[in-house]
Amino acid sequence: MNLPPNRRAALAALGAARPLVASLDFSRDPEELAADIIELWSVVETALRSLAGGSALAGRALVTNLRQREIISLDQTHALLELLDTRERLDRTDYSPTAQDLDAARAAYHALETGLATSAPTAAAPSAAPTGPTGTPLADAFPEPDVVAPPNLWLRRNARWVAVAAAAAVIIVSVLLFVFLGGTARSVRRGVNAYRAGDYAGAQATFAQVAHDHPDNTLAHVYLARLARERHDMETARRELELAARDGANDALVKREAGAYFLTLGQNFLATGRPDLAQQQFDNARRYYVDAVRLDPEDLSAQGYLGCALIRLGRPAEGMQWIQRAGPGGWSACAPQGALPPAPVPGP
Repeated sequence: MNLPPNRRAALAALGAARPLVASLDFSRDPEELAADIIELWSVVETALRSLAGGSALAGRALVTNLRQREIISLDQTHALLELLDTRERLDRTDYSPTAQDLDAARAAYHALETGLATSAPTAAAPSAAPTGPTGTPLADAFPEPDVVAPPNLWLRRNARWVAVAAAAAVIIVSVLLFVFLGGTARSVRRGVNAYRAGDYAGAQATFAQVAHDHPDNTLAHVYLARLARERHDMETARRELELAARDGANDALVKREAGAYFLTLGQNFLATGRPDLAQQQFDNARRYYVDAVRLDPEDLSAQGYLGCALIRLGRPAEGMQWIQRAGPGGWSACAPQGALPPAPVPGP
């Protein structure tokens, strides 16, 4: 089957998800299932970027872009968004995957895999055959060979054993991928849960171990940068951000954390009586938050703190638009007094 290069690349990337889908058994530990679904979305997102021919988009923006370009079907779009909804619910520490979540994960994987393996493209076929730089149709530029190779008699006689060996190789690779990817995902989720529970020492130790074992794990470096920033160790925060950006230069979370780093740096300069330096850092924060919102238009935190950066830059009207768009959150403290309606008083 002759697939376009972007489909072949996406199908190859999606292969890493096969052991994760196979492990989605509701009898397993909920934490392990949650880690597998989170990792499954990460693999699917990588495959979607390959399908797009390389893209800086992520999450809903990426799926929507592929649908608008008619690269994926409407059914695939719905299935992928269902998986993304499930993955986002798993960010809540009190949420455990349901049987419906497992079904959604399987459905998204199979819908994408089936679509990628289909020889005909999802989008409408062009009216004329695609041509190369010289105007020659690409099919003619790379014709089929004139000479047909003779049959491989050894392969024909030993086809059964070759098939058994190939199947064994697939199983071994799948098991290794499951152990590698699943173990890392569980460690990352354990670190995230510790951070959200206020166990910063536990989160620090977990993410440091993940970063040591897997230096290219972007999320571990993002959280190590955040932990350092929150304890005012700006040098370590900068170093961890640089490591995160090395493998996640177009990651929305990296952009958002970089925005938080520069926003904090600007506030530090402002507190020490250096407003000119503070303004430079606030503008850096604005740039990174704009990138974060562009990459993930659903990120309310990036939207809210973009508003903070704009207010610090003397652009309160624009800043308030972003804060109000994000809704209530930590960024609300940046709003000028009286700019937001008072919080409702709890009932008796």
